[in-house]
Amino acid sequence: AMEAEVDLTGDAEFGLSPFTRKKFHGTASFSAGSSLQYKDLMFQKADAKSDPSPLAVLLSGFRDEKSGKTQFNAKSSIPHLVAQSGKTTVDIMAPVFELYGTMADGKVTADCSLRLAIKTEDENFSAAAPNVRINAKISKKGGEQFQLTGNTKISAASFTHYGSKIEAEGVHADFPMALLFSNQLGAGKFGCNKISRMDVDLGEIKGEISSKKEKIKFSADFLSAFLPGFTASSTFSFSLASPAEHPLLSVTIPPCHLSDLALHDFPETSAETYLSGLIKGQADMTFNENGLTGKANFSLQDGAFSYPDKNITVSGIDTAVSLPHLPQLQSSPAQKLHFSSAGFKNLQVDGGTLIFKIESANSFFLEQANFNWAEGSIHTYALRFSEKQLQPDMIFYCNQLKLATLLSQLGIKNVTGDGTVNGRIPVTFSDKKLTFAESFLYSTPGQGGTIQIGEADFLTKALSKNTPQFSQLDFAQEALRDFSYSWAKLNLITENDTLVLKLKLDGKPAHPLPFSYDAQSGNFRRLGKNNAQGMSRPIRLDANFRFPLNTLLGYDKNIRELLEYVQ
Repeated sequence: AMEAEVDLTGDAEFGLSPFTRKKFHGTASFSAGSSLQYKDLMFQKADAKSDPSPLAVLLSGFRDEKSGKTQFNAKSSIPHLVAQSGKTTVDIMAPVFELYGTMADGKVTADCSLRLAIKTEDENFSAAAPNVRINAKISKKGGEQFQLTGNTKISAASFTHYGSKIEAEGVHADFPMALLFSNQLGAGKFGCNKISRMDVDLGEIKGEISSKKEKIKFSADFLSAFLPGFTASSTFSFSLASPAEHPLLSVTIPPCHLSDLALHDFPETSAETYLSGLIKGQADMTFNENGLTGKANFSLQDGAFSYPDKNITVSGIDTAVSLPHLPQLQSSPAQKLHFSSAGFKNLQVDGGTLIFKIESANSFFLEQANFNWAEGSIHTYALRFSEKQLQPDMIFYCNQLKLATLLSQLGIKNVTGDGTVNGRIPVTFSDKKLTFAESFLYSTPGQGGTIQIGEADFLTKALSKNTPQFSQLDFAQEALRDFSYSWAKLNLITENDTLVLKLKLDGKPAHPLPFSYDAQSGNFRRLGKNNAQGMSRPIRLDANFRFPLNTLLGYDKNIRELLEYVQ
């Protein structure tokens, strides 16, 4: 929709015999009211009230009688315009257009230039190009088509994407152009001096623009300032002659070895964490009628992760992730991650495998996990983790865990022995706390074992010798120095913020215990060193260990307090 007025004024000088144009000059002015609209694209002056002047083009020229050439020129100072399409606004500031040309013997040639500054913004991004210059040469001979060649230069441009908080500075480009593309058209260059996120310098981009017939190709390399040795190469190509031939974007991350990459240097990451390993990747995307679609594959080999503040380490990481539905951050099912070892304070895992699917940027589905722990294995299934919460209920299935190693990992020192336990450990995550529902681990029926706890005073060090409880603990402590059991049972349960570990053993000490039993008081009395007698009959030991739950979660190195023992 347009309402406009066009005003042409000027004068010319002609020769009558023969009839020729000698000189001419004039002004063509265009007034389009307050706006000019085509479909959803609208142009208007930035401030129509304060600048009512129309768009004007000044024309002039003269004929050289000796050469027979007519020289002409045109100049125009276009007012500050604002173009708007939907929620996107483009400011075209103070554009200046100039053209100089000649006409002779049916041939027209002209050199023209356009200088302008551009700013654009919508709800997702903003960009500014304060210095844009387009130079072009136009020619036409006889009945041939117009030919146009030239180049475009952009310098000191900038870009900000609000969602990702990515900023680009020093964006520049210098590339040739032509109306009818030719194989002789040279390559152009473009780049960006600095890409950053929240004031962290990520790197720079250097690239080339080339054309072959009517295909345009952009090739660029990303050089990281943040990751030494890291590069990424990309190509983007499209055809002007074949609209059905969709534009293609390809990104390649060649193999790059990361060494103790400080993840905490990334914005919004405060915990001191490090990542190492060999990374590589490939992504291919197509722009079609449905938007951007594509796929990508990334891998990490011989990786390592560490979180020193929490004594968390993972080594020997090998994983490959396939993303078949870009731009959606959704992986194929049954992606695998292997690792050779992991440590969490005193807990040591001797490798494992995760089978998972990335459901979205905010959701991770663990299809299956297998860990080698305490010389046995632990399995868990179907756990979903999202940005807002962990899976509320988790069950870990334990198989052939060595009892002595398990107790040692939980913080009891100098534990050795033979024998294993099996069972399940339910864990609940709620109110930002991990709690253990009552779990049961049993020795295999018909298979006993031995346990030796060599710590000198691991049960009695917190108690006075004059208390009745001391004698019971002293007896149990001596029995556990070398105990053969026919069956064992281990329970874990959370009471408030305390983890209770209940150990039940049925068997007999490997050697007579230097104690006698006082039936009247119900206490045990330690015998003297010279007394050869002792107790060696079968007994049942029930031991309850209590310690703060945060000990297991890695806030202290050892069990802090032994609170209760019940025979």
